[in-house]
Amino acid sequence: MIMKNFKILFFPLILLGILIYSCDKVEPPYLKPGSVDTSEIKSGDTVKNVLLEDYTGHGCVNCPSAAHTAHYLQDSIYHQRLIIIAVHAGYFASTQFFGDLFSYDFNTPAGTAWDNYYQISTTYGNPNGLVDRVEYESKMVLGKDQWGSAIGEQALADFQAKITIENNYNTGSNTLNSNIVTEFQENLTGSYSILACIVQDHFESPQKDEDVDGGTDSTYIHNNVMRGSMNGDWGENLTSDPAEGSSYEKSYSINFHDDWKPEDCRVVAFVFNEETKAVIQVDEEWVKK
Repeated sequence: MIMKNFKILFFPLILLGILIYSCDKVEPPYLKPGSVDTSEIKSGDTVKNVLLEDYTGHGCVNCPSAAHTAHYLQDSIYHQRLIIIAVHAGYFASTQFFGDLFSYDFNTPAGTAWDNYYQISTTYGNPNGLVDRVEYESKMVLGKDQWGSAIGEQALADFQAKITIENNYNTGSNTLNSNIVTEFQENLTGSYSILACIVQDHFESPQKDEDVDGGTDSTYIHNNVMRGSMNGDWGENLTSDPAEGSSYEKSYSINFHDDWKPEDCRVVAFVFNEETKAVIQVDEEWVKK
């Protein structure tokens, strides 16, 4: 079982995985999303994790293939060091253009704001993604065939911050309270913010898919679904020019909708440079254990 704390010997395995992935297209039958044992997910990592934002939509016939690529990278290579957010935004996430079967609204204010900022759905189209919101080979918005190499590069970046998340879910009020502590591991320059959001696995809803008969999978299982931000579209400022060893604590609350199953949800929190938007660390914790 792959644990959250990795030895230095794991880094050659990352590089080997990148080489293997760069040569092999992911073909059916796909690994089942979530087949990695997630029981070991626990925030407070002392290595650099990587954030993959998969910009998607239920009307996009090519998006399931991108989701399979993301899960392949997570389940086979990076495990809990890769954290995925599936951001439904733009035309292909519309509830108006694909018929009554696609009436469920996956859009979120934060996801739409990010999509507009990076012009993903309007300029690049779906599926595309961001890896730690940094450029790879002079490109910010990356196609799925670039994700593996970009993630491998970011996984070798310096460990600059530790994020610890403590969740308390109140079943009676369907309210989640999260306490998030960020501990900087290096002296850094610039201003840094934290953003906390909810993602959900195992949500069944129709999806356009070029690989199924008729082009629609009516029982598609969506994973890593962005459900909403706990602290605004662009998070909240932590500090400027943080010193090594400095620690900052934030607390947030959010009310769960009826179709958000708390046992399938996680809090994903990431710290980023406010000027460049580059993510220096991301971590996650289950809403309910």
